[in-house]
Amino acid sequence: MSGARHFPILIVGAGPSGLATAYYLQRLRLDFLMLEQEGPGASWAHYYDDLRLHTRKPNVALPGLPLAAELPDFVTGKQYAAYLRSYAEQFDFPMRVGVRVARARPANGGWRLETTAGEFTAEHLIVASGIFGNPKRPPLTGRETFRGQILDAAAFKSAAPFHGRSVLVVGAGNTGVGVALSLVQAGAQVGLAVRDGVQLAPLPRNATATRWKAKVLKWLPDALANALLKGVRRSFGNLGLPAPTKPPLSVTPVLGFDLVTALREGRVQVHPGLERLSPDGVHFEDGSLQNYSALILATGYAPVVDFLPESLSLSQTGRVENPTPGLHTVGFHYPTTSPFLLNMRTEAKQLAEGLAKNLRVNFK
Repeated sequence: MSGARHFPILIVGAGPSGLATAYYLQRLRLDFLMLEQEGPGASWAHYYDDLRLHTRKPNVALPGLPLAAELPDFVTGKQYAAYLRSYAEQFDFPMRVGVRVARARPANGGWRLETTAGEFTAEHLIVASGIFGNPKRPPLTGRETFRGQILDAAAFKSAAPFHGRSVLVVGAGNTGVGVALSLVQAGAQVGLAVRDGVQLAPLPRNATATRWKAKVLKWLPDALANALLKGVRRSFGNLGLPAPTKPPLSVTPVLGFDLVTALREGRVQVHPGLERLSPDGVHFEDGSLQNYSALILATGYAPVVDFLPESLSLSQTGRVENPTPGLHTVGFHYPTTSPFLLNMRTEAKQLAEGLAKNLRVNFK
């Protein structure tokens, strides 16, 4: 098929992972093009108003450009979105904005993409489309009979409309706990459905220490690493918050202890896993029934890869399990022992350097 524009490398997505990868590719003088549906860092501008990152500035900054000194140590989602926009402007990456990729398929030893801006081909396709734009929606028995409001955490923008209402947050990871605390501040009556337990850990005090801790845990035997993590990831069963049954290395901790304060003040009620919904309200696994006017589902996210062949599958670390020449992913792995954005930065550097060797480019 003629008319397709060709690039050695195509990057799909201009969030943090795509931008970091572009930075390293640019430094290595590799020819590439970024395809972005909305704009650099756009997803971060859509998160709920009260979102604040749980990692200090040096460990969320992308390579080559620190966050502004006047920003707080833990920046808000809106501040981080603005930083990503300025990052793209600073380095002037080759980018087509307003382009949605509908389909990507192997072709002639590379990849062919069908997009809203026409067709593109490349020897290497880097999928950096993110993990927060595709919320997991668990089946909810009786959903059609529930009289209240149901929305995904991704659609939650502000807690203000929930003032005075009873709201159940389903899921107790960092997103779920963050949404629950935002609702508490807005004066909602908040419940938190916890199926697999919650592991709390303190906010990082020092960015350098966080990086060293991640390196040490990576190289320690699992048994020793799990023993060390038990010392810092606290549980609060006395407040009704169950601890995870899995070992610490398998659990992403919830950072900060604001939830503990809310529990002690009686501003959050903990429930077991949700069993089903009915016109009467929410039924939980322990047989209890509670009437809530709204449910917010914070049940996790899956990588945005709907344009790839259905035969492809991703591992738990976000890598393509099927041998697929020329296909690469970055930013799909959410680690349990190091900050997501810090880990992503390392992924991006390794990927770019590997491509440089693959394409036989000399670089210093």
